[in-house]
Amino acid sequence: MITGRWFIEKSTLETTLAANFNKTSLYGSIQYAKNLPDDSTYRGLLVNREERCRVEDAYPRDKIIFDLVYKAGKWRFNTNFTRYGKVAQKGSSPAINPDEIFTPKIITAMNLCYLFTPCLCLTVGAENIGDVYPDKLKYKSNTSNGLAPYNPNFAAFGCNGGCYYVNMAIHLNNKKLY
Repeated sequence: MITGRWFIEKSTLETTLAANFNKTSLYGSIQYAKNLPDDSTYRGLLVNREERCRVEDAYPRDKIIFDLVYKAGKWRFNTNFTRYGKVAQKGSSPAINPDEIFTPKIITAMNLCYLFTPCLCLTVGAENIGDVYPDKLKYKSNTSNGLAPYNPNFAAFGCNGGCYYVNMAIHLNNKKLY
């Protein structure tokens, strides 16, 4: 994580850049219940191709966040950009449910806050300003007959598009909000 703070006359500009890069892998042989028959039906029951994908590929291997906060007097402006890396969906049978790869996405959030007192503020903001959605499933066989157009196992930022809000925060213990 990299952070910075600059004082510009009577205001402050703060930046944060954070990134996470990871890889999850199952390794070794899967241990199966000894009291089940040793055939492909039971061996793939708990940890099949689909479940392996949920562990290894259904979550982004990278996430990058850039945050910018500008403070001037009683005003606070915050903007945030979050990039989610690519993800995959694999079914237990690729012939029936083909594999799908979903592209990286960048989500933008902004808010503006006014401090009435050190313990009371009003915030107006928006999440997912660009109204970004996950990639739709390409193959009808993966959509539950068209009922689920998005990957049911993963959508780091949801499937509802933009969200807009007004929020008031009050600290009753006289603790400053900012």
